[in-house]
Amino acid sequence: MQKNIIISILLWIILLPCYSQKNLKEGYIINLHNDTIIGYIDFRGDIYNSMKCVFYSKPGTKKIVYNPGDIIAYRLTDSRFYISKTVSTGGNEEVIFLEYLFNGITNLYYFRNKTGDHYFIEKGDEIYELTNNSSIISTESGRYLAKSNKYIGILDIIYSDAKEIYPLIENTKFDKESMVKLSQEYHSMVCPDRKCIVYEKDIKELKFDIGLVVSTNLENNKFKDLFAPLDYRSSLIVLAGIAINLRLLSVTQKLNINIKGLMGEVHSTGISEEYTSTGYNTTNLHFTREEMKINPNICYEFFFGKVRPYCGIGCNYDFSFNQKSEYSKLYYDIEGVQIDQKFINDIIKHRYSFSFSLVSGISFILKKSNILFTEISYSVGKGFYNEYGIPKLSSLPNTIFSEKSRFSTIGISTGILF
Repeated sequence: MQKNIIISILLWIILLPCYSQKNLKEGYIINLHNDTIIGYIDFRGDIYNSMKCVFYSKPGTKKIVYNPGDIIAYRLTDSRFYISKTVSTGGNEEVIFLEYLFNGITNLYYFRNKTGDHYFIEKGDEIYELTNNSSIISTESGRYLAKSNKYIGILDIIYSDAKEIYPLIENTKFDKESMVKLSQEYHSMVCPDRKCIVYEKDIKELKFDIGLVVSTNLENNKFKDLFAPLDYRSSLIVLAGIAINLRLLSVTQKLNINIKGLMGEVHSTGISEEYTSTGYNTTNLHFTREEMKINPNICYEFFFGKVRPYCGIGCNYDFSFNQKSEYSKLYYDIEGVQIDQKFINDIIKHRYSFSFSLVSGISFILKKSNILFTEISYSVGKGFYNEYGIPKLSSLPNTIFSEKSRFSTIGISTGILF
């Protein structure tokens, strides 16, 4: 019952921000009368941006949706520029908002759809599509995924009036940075006196932030086999380490991968009492270890200016070192007098643990673009152990047996990214 309540609360926290997902950026549109109208643009990932332009004259006003062909172009202030163009993709002509990457003696455009990345080079009155389709090749040693690299041949044709650029074409990758660089090289070769324009000077596919994080966790751990009869107490665990945030800009501005590396001391305590007709006995297990936790999460952010709620799913992989376990069994007669005892050290060793988690949090954009974040997480998983010198098999002290545990963890983490 308690677990269901916790999961319900976490899901409510996760789904609460979903009602508003705008990511407004200052910018402008150029309408069909060639007028420039300043306002705000709801900026998303590459696929969304090529399909529509959602425009607001001011935050909080009614949105206006422009499809390709409804306006000439739209642009984020001093950043990405999209222009409405009719192009042929896969044999079909369609009007698309193409991202305008480079303006010079040739123009370079880009867009992404479900089939992948597409680049177009405009030279004179012609627009050429660059493709790099994948195909599966079967050989005696297996099946392989191969790229066609067809774009290399098309570039050779487009830039045939500058033979010295051919070696550069052969080493050009099928990505934004490489394509822009090649366009700049060609422009400087054939038209050095004319200035060219790179509309987004810093074309990043990935943004990388790193910082510090502290995590406090309440863990409930229960063993399944020999130690199952013990009554286990919930343990409060404090971990600290680093957090890395990878933002996949080419896919969406809001999707990111958050990876935490944490270290700290973990402890479990189990106690049980067993009564017989001649007395009773008590069993105690105290287990401590230094733990290293790797916690990757895929998160989705919701933009509200400098305040950004987020939610996500992930997993945890834990491994241990500097382990210590203390196992004791005390025997008492019916009058409570101790009559026997057994003590065994290092009876159990943790190998690794694996769990799945839900996270929900909020980040705050500080000065100098530093990010302060706090989040709550809930995870469930299994732990895997080895047992040594089990009392009931004391005649086989060197025998190793496997032990498993189930655990659930509620955690609160706070950190800062630089």
